[in-house]
Amino acid sequence: MIELRNVSKSYDGKTFVLHDISVQIQEGEFFVLVGPSGCGKSTLLRMIAGLEYITDGQLKIAGKEMNNTPPSERYISMVFQNYALYPHLTVENNIMLGLYNAELSKEEKRRRCKDVAEMLGLTDYLQKKPRHLSGGQRQRVALARAIVSQKPICLMDEPLSNLDAKLRTHMRSYVRQLQRQLGMTIIYVTHDQVEAMTMADRMMILYDGRIQQIGEPLYVYNNPNNTFVASFIGSPPMNMAKVHKLNDLFLLQQEWIVKIAHHAQMDNKYGTIGVRPEHIRLAHEHEPHVWLTVTHVERLGTETLVTLKLTEQDEWIARWHGQHSIEIGQQVRISIHDEHVLFFDEEGKRIVKGGDKYVTYDETSY
Repeated sequence: MIELRNVSKSYDGKTFVLHDISVQIQEGEFFVLVGPSGCGKSTLLRMIAGLEYITDGQLKIAGKEMNNTPPSERYISMVFQNYALYPHLTVENNIMLGLYNAELSKEEKRRRCKDVAEMLGLTDYLQKKPRHLSGGQRQRVALARAIVSQKPICLMDEPLSNLDAKLRTHMRSYVRQLQRQLGMTIIYVTHDQVEAMTMADRMMILYDGRIQQIGEPLYVYNNPNNTFVASFIGSPPMNMAKVHKLNDLFLLQQEWIVKIAHHAQMDNKYGTIGVRPEHIRLAHEHEPHVWLTVTHVERLGTETLVTLKLTEQDEWIARWHGQHSIEIGQQVRISIHDEHVLFFDEEGKRIVKGGDKYVTYDETSY
């Protein structure tokens, strides 16, 4: 188990790039650090690896404090974004670098290399140089070098970002299956929320060096802590709009009146509402609805993304299953069920109903 307690990072002693990070990562867990570029993901990974000094707080691995322990004694291997392969060495020699400091015989090292190469489909490439390999094959060599050491923890820093979209999708599944097969603890850094959603047992969303939420992917998707998480997790992102409460109604940009019955007693006068694209649907003739104008259509085969003009300032995206013959400029009848509308306060924190009153939602699942 890896445990971070109130960990912070500053390079100059004044400005902090990571603030009070606390989390427990369980043995055998696939844990993803996700957030926009510059939020501190890679810095945190490097602190766990021992490549960056921890300014404040405590890092424990297997119950032992590791703040000042050198990287070679932290039971970890690492896979980098740029593969970090030696071009003058063969694939076999690149893989065996993972055993450089291991007190093993040459025969044992070659046996391990052969076993890992067979596992990753690299047997036919062992005597080739990296320049003769494709991007996916080079990434598998980098994975093999990390796996061959048999360290229980593997840190991955955006390892798939250099691959094309189709290969990235394949490698996501490949890495996840490999992790389950080996039972490794993996901490995986990415800015791609699709990778986070499809690969993680749990994920931690970072923004501006602070934890925004920790939890299982679907839980975070359905129960975002705040407007940042709601808009960052999901593709297309959650639709949002500012609202103003007037008696038991909510005015949207002073132009569209929305009555959300079970939120009528909410204390906040101003806030934000959020709706996932899949929850905006075509209304039946006799149910409550609103007419909206179509401004853009993307037909993806299995689904159709329709952009709708909500107000003069806002456009929302609806995701409808299947293929729809809808044209730009067409008016469509739209309905949203009350339970699919999320409310956020003026500071952007989620508001949920607790008993007979509304409370700020702050479930971080540490």
